[in-house]
Amino acid sequence: MKFLTLVTTGTYGHGKRFDDTVSLGKHIIKELVNHLLELSQNVHGKKVLIYLMNPRDPHYIHPDVINILKQGDNNETSKKDPEIRHSELKALIAEPLLNFIKSNIQTLYTKNAFCHFTIVILKHVGGNREEAFQSIADLVVEPYVVQNKDKHPVEHPGSHFMFKQLVIQDKEESNDGVKFSEVLIQTVPKLVFKSWMECNRGAFLLISMLETELPSVVERIKEELTGCKTYLSKKEYVGAKILLKKLKNL
Repeated sequence: MKFLTLVTTGTYGHGKRFDDTVSLGKHIIKELVNHLLELSQNVHGKKVLIYLMNPRDPHYIHPDVINILKQGDNNETSKKDPEIRHSELKALIAEPLLNFIKSNIQTLYTKNAFCHFTIVILKHVGGNREEAFQSIADLVVEPYVVQNKDKHPVEHPGSHFMFKQLVIQDKEESNDGVKFSEVLIQTVPKLVFKSWMECNRGAFLLISMLETELPSVVERIKEELTGCKTYLSKKEYVGAKILLKKLKNL
């Protein structure tokens, strides 16, 4: 198994078809779990992990490669239904990935690639995402201040994108499971949301939260920004102007 990580991080290291998912779990998935940090930061290793969550995603697997993989769909030696195989493999890696995100978000939120990886995993992983959501929400319990703008997660490009996409996913998801925005409003102390309107990215994040149309989320943001319309009208950045318009239309 000493060369598994080397293969996984190679250009053509992604897997295809193997019915015995129990053996895969013992001999392949277990080894991948031991090297999640390395794999998640490698362009090819990341594809393998994403493939286990969402096979043949054209955002990560080239269409030409997907077409080649499709040629094996009717392989006579494979007896297991592809959907069953995928769900079994996904179940083997889902919890380790959630734990990995939870354990590393505090130190890696400034890494753009890690933030993007986190978005994809949380979109497709299923299961109980609440603890992972909580670890991300914990990043923004302190108010935004201009003096700390380069490190604050709301203003940092990678983590801002992560927060915004997770909030957008709340609106796109049809299930009744826990929503990131709801974890966010339960975690962030009073007046912290108000501090976000001091920067363009923070204002856009507030806009995204209002657009979830989740009653508890919209009500919390409205409450925090009560009396701020005149202040916002004096700001020149685009986010403030759009946020002001949103507040006026509520």
